Amino acid sequence: MNVLLMTQQWQHLQKGLETLSSNLVLPDLVPVKLTENHQTLSPAQLADVMPTLAQGRGWLMFPSEVVRLPASVSDDSPALQAEALVGDETWQLHYSGDGQWALNRFQVTLSDSEHATHLASAVQHLADGEPWDTLEYHQLWTLDDSGRPYVEVAILVDMKENAR
Repeated sequence: MNVLLMTQQWQHLQKGLETLSSNLVLPDLVPVKLTENHQTLSPAQLADVMPTLAQGRGWLMFPSEVVRLPASVSDDSPALQAEALVGDETWQLHYSGDGQWALNRFQVTLSDSEHATHLASAVQHLADGEPWDTLEYHQLWTLDDSGRPYVEVAILVDMKENAR
């Protein structure tokens, strides 16, 4: 992907909006390098990774509840979905519906435009309940085959806690 070209196109669009005196503000984009690892897990493999996932910062969804991480989890009920910061990676877990789980591990590092794989924009979502007010994500932009930018993946990068 040509991140330099995408950066130039984005800057050109921003200048055009400024010229039009538009109130539309585009998000700041930062060149980053994405490293990803994708695994398909059996129930036994899921049991092996759950202790590490459960010690991350994030959330874990079961059929009957959502658990805030880090937490102690039991093997009583299968996980449906999870998102957690584990070390310097973001882990995303999804049940695929066929007795297997997809574990996607992402690591995002700042990069210069020449070596970047994506452009990142920060997005915050309101959290539902304690202990966080907001969940912060990086949307990772890339170009499709016809050169149009799109968000390939959004990755959890932080949880802002309530100031109470």
